[in-house]
Amino acid sequence: MKKNLKKLNLKKEILLVDNAPAHLDVETLKAESITCIFIPPNTTSIMQPMDQDVIESMKRRYRKQLLNKLLFEGETMRRRLHVPLFKFGKH
Repeated sequence: MKKNLKKLNLKKEILLVDNAPAHLDVETLKAESITCIFIPPNTTSIMQPMDQDVIESMKRRYRKQLLNKLLFEGETMRRRLHVPLFKFGKH
């Protein structure tokens, strides 16, 4: 973000942040002179409805590819992942 601001010759930074735990903490952002505006908890899906479909689609594809790999590569793949196949059915 800093690199883009310098490139565009912009001096002020405002960052919209949701309540996801993966974000940097507020103190770190303040130290970088970034103004944070927090959106209300659990509103990301309302503000970004496409995210739900895109993420769900990616999860489905990932699970399908993983299952196909486990089924078609059999024991070799299970040993490489160190995960018994029966554990997938318990979730």
